[in-house]
Amino acid sequence: MTEAEARELIASSPMPFPAEDVEWILTQSKCWPLLLQILCRERLFSLEDEEMGDDWQEEGLKQMQSFDNLFNPFFDIVF
Repeated sequence: MTEAEARELIASSPMPFPAEDVEWILTQSKCWPLLLQILCRERLFSLEDEEMGDDWQEEGLKQMQSFDNLFNPFFDIVF
């Protein structure tokens, strides 16, 4: 996604995210749609539960680990 599209997706949250969280989400996801959704979901859950702190970031990064190959240009492609 473009950054503008990613920002639009983030802005569609039923609860607005703090600006610093939006920037963190964009940086960590590199605007990949699936990764954006993972991080936005975790942030939304934490806001709904009125949780303080950065636990949502740790959980989001943990869930993203299985997609590390998206950032490795040398991963094997099987056809």
